[in-house]
Amino acid sequence: MVDSVMSTVPSFIVLWAVSRVADADTYGTVAIGQAFGVIGAIAVIWGWEIAGPPVIARADPQARKDYYAESIGARIWLFVPAVFFGVIGLWFATDHSYLAIVAGLTGTLSGLSPSWFYIGTGDSRSLVLLETVPNVAATLLGAWLTVLSGFVLPILVLPLLGAMVSPVVASVQILGSRRLRASDFHFSNVVAALRKDAAAAATGATTALYVTLPVLLLAAVNHGAVASFAAAERLERSALSLATPVTKVLQGWVPSTDQRLVVPRILRALVIGVATSATLATAAACTAAPILRLTTDGEISISLASSLFLGLIVGAIALSQVTGIVCLASLGLFAKVLTSTILGAVVGLVLVPAIGHHYGTAGALAALAVAELTVLLYQLWAVLTALRELKEAPRAELVGAEG
Repeated sequence: MVDSVMSTVPSFIVLWAVSRVADADTYGTVAIGQAFGVIGAIAVIWGWEIAGPPVIARADPQARKDYYAESIGARIWLFVPAVFFGVIGLWFATDHSYLAIVAGLTGTLSGLSPSWFYIGTGDSRSLVLLETVPNVAATLLGAWLTVLSGFVLPILVLPLLGAMVSPVVASVQILGSRRLRASDFHFSNVVAALRKDAAAAATGATTALYVTLPVLLLAAVNHGAVASFAAAERLERSALSLATPVTKVLQGWVPSTDQRLVVPRILRALVIGVATSATLATAAACTAAPILRLTTDGEISISLASSLFLGLIVGAIALSQVTGIVCLASLGLFAKVLTSTILGAVVGLVLVPAIGHHYGTAGALAALAVAELTVLLYQLWAVLTALRELKEAPRAELVGAEG
């Protein structure tokens, strides 16, 4: 829970520091670089972020080390082309901006993060000390040097160094006496590892690209709106981090081997989800504009309409986390979660450039609100349909209904 809150700090620090020494267009360029970096990280992390934790949780200590070493070999192979194509893409997308390239490289390096391993082992202490704290500390130091010097580069370079050092130190701690071998980097072994987690990679990529691509699509059709839209997205993610502890608790509480307990727990989870999402949506809608003005010293601002759409997005996502990864997952309906994500991606990626081209930040946020409501409504329909079938089924068939 500490990690989920602390992980939102760097994005706000970058927004604050850049706005102190540069204009909104510069922050927009950095945001484009960060978006490319997320895409690079998706390619590098492959499916380990989703498939890795349960594998690690079930494995014995030696098997955990072997699995992690296998992932290092594969991720290094993926990292090189991800950086190459990312640099080329940013070179042309941002008119040769080195700031965007550094930001993109930092994001791509996050694909080498060992966080999924620590989640699998339940080692939150190592996750915070070896992953979150170094990255936050590097960003804080970079922000201080940026404001002190008046140059943007320190706030980008210091996190880059942190993203390089953190995985190395964590990997040494994880592997211990288990040395990396040539076989860990052998091409045939790498291909086998990638094939094994291809399904998880597809699910993770669909979700992550859906979150990342709107910035790039808006940049293509309305570059002037990128800074305020990207800043609004940072606020959205920060607000959603407050819902993460609630979701994690429900994830552990709702599932049960006794199916008679699942239905009432799902209903209670939905009530809790509605209350949490309504609170966050109201807070985000009311505070987004003043927070942005305060954080950026008035350099970046959003309209009342944008604030309202932002609140709607936060509320829809917060509730869909409960309907999706809590309720549907506890019923074994993972395909419904993926289907809802694909539906939201299609709606969002079509509407963002179409509406954002004419109405800027407010239009792009309105498009995302429609996409997130699509996800939520589909998941609610799936949950209620499944609950109705469970209530109508004989008790002896309840276990079968879960699959």
